[in-house]
Amino acid sequence: MPAYQDGSIATLPIPVQRNVRHTLALNPWFSVRWLGDAECERYLLEHYNHTELPDRFTNEKRGSYRSDVCRAAVLAREGGFYTDLDVEMKWPFEDLAGEATTFLASFSEDGSVLNAMMGTVANSSFMQEMLKQLAAWYRGEPVAERFGTTSEWMGPVTALAALKAVTARDCPKQELQLEEGAQFTCGPHVVRMFQERALPCWLPEDPDCPPLRYNNYFDGVRYGIYVPSGPLVAWPRFANCTDWGCLLEELCRAAYFGLLMSQPSD
Repeated sequence: MPAYQDGSIATLPIPVQRNVRHTLALNPWFSVRWLGDAECERYLLEHYNHTELPDRFTNEKRGSYRSDVCRAAVLAREGGFYTDLDVEMKWPFEDLAGEATTFLASFSEDGSVLNAMMGTVANSSFMQEMLKQLAAWYRGEPVAERFGTTSEWMGPVTALAALKAVTARDCPKQELQLEEGAQFTCGPHVVRMFQERALPCWLPEDPDCPPLRYNNYFDGVRYGIYVPSGPLVAWPRFANCTDWGCLLEELCRAAYFGLLMSQPSD
C-alpha cells in the first residue's frame, strides 16, 4: 500500500478518509503524493518561480482555485493521475487510461471539463496550455465567453479552453462530440474524454445509484462519470456526501495520485 508524504489523511473527516482509502485500494501499485497548501507553495516556488503562478497561488483566497493551480502545475511537469478527495472511483486508473492514452478528463454537464479526475503524461501539451489559460483567467481575459460553457469556475473553464486550443491546433478536424466514443487521436496525442451525467436514481435497484445515493437528500451525489454511451467509471462525489464541498470547504481538496505506476514487488 502506498504511503502519503505526511500524515494529512488523518486530519480529514472520516467519510473523506474512507473514500481516499477506497481509491488507494483500487490502485495498490501507484505511488501517492499528498499536496496541501504548504507543499504546493514550495513546489511552485521551486519549479515555477519564473512565472506568475507562485504569486497567484499565494494570493488566492479560494481553496478550490489554489487546487486548480497546483494540480495543473504538477501534472504539467510530471504527469500522473489526479483526483479530488470527494471523487469516488469505480474503475482503477489502469482501466481508466488503457495502454495508449496520453490525456484523460471528463466533460461536465454544463459543457466544461471536469478537472476533478484527470490523467496525463509528463509535459503534456494539454497541461501546458492549461497553465496558459489559468494565467489568462487571472489577467481577466473572457475565457468562458470565448468557449461557450455556462460554468463560472476557473478550473473547469480553463481546462475546456486548453482542450479546445490544443485540438484546434493539432487535430482541427476533430469535433468534440460528447456522445461519441471516449477515445480519439489528435496529432501525437491519444485523448480519452468521459462524460458526467445524472444517475438513473428514479430506479431504486439501479447499480449506478445504490441505496446510499438513492436515499441521500443531497442532489449532488446523483451524478456519475461515464464512458460516453457506456458504463460508469466514477462518481464526482462519494455516496454519503451531504453538501457541495463534501466536508472539505476549509481543507485542501487536492490529492495527487502517482507519478507513474510502479511494478509490483516480488
